Amino acid sequence: MKLVVLEEVLRYLEHLEQVDFTKKLDEVKKRNGDKDVTQFQRLSRELYNAQEEMKMYKAEVKHSLKGTGKYTSELLNELIEDTRQVIAELEVKVEKSKRAVEAKRIERKELETLQQHIPNWRKGFNQATARQ
Repeated sequence: MKLVVLEEVLRYLEHLEQVDFTKKLDEVKKRNGDKDVTQFQRLSRELYNAQEEMKMYKAEVKHSLKGTGKYTSELLNELIEDTRQVIAELEVKVEKSKRAVEAKRIERKELETLQQHIPNWRKGFNQATARQ
C-alpha cells in the first residue's frame, strides 16, 4: 500500500514539474487582468468627475440663493439628486472593480510562489523519512 501511495505522489510531483508556470502566469495576467485595471481606472475617473460636478452644483446653490445663479433652485435640486445617484452607483462599481483587480493580483502572486516552490518538492519528498 505504501508503495502505491509513493508512486502516485511521485507521479503527481513529476506532472507538476512539467507544468509551464511561466505560461500559466502570462495567461493569468492576460486573462482580464489588464482589462480589470483599465476598467478600475476608468471608473475611478468617472467617479472623480461626478464628484467635481457635485462640487460645482453645490457652489452654484449659493449663487442661486442670492438670485445671481445660472440655474433655478428646482433645476439645481434635480441636478444634485441625479449626480448623487450617479456617485453612489459609481462608488459601488469602483469598489467591485477594485476587488477584481486585487483578486487577480493575489492569484498571480500565488502562482509565482508555487512556481518557486515546486522544483524543491520532489527533493524534499525524497529526503523525508516515512514518519515525516
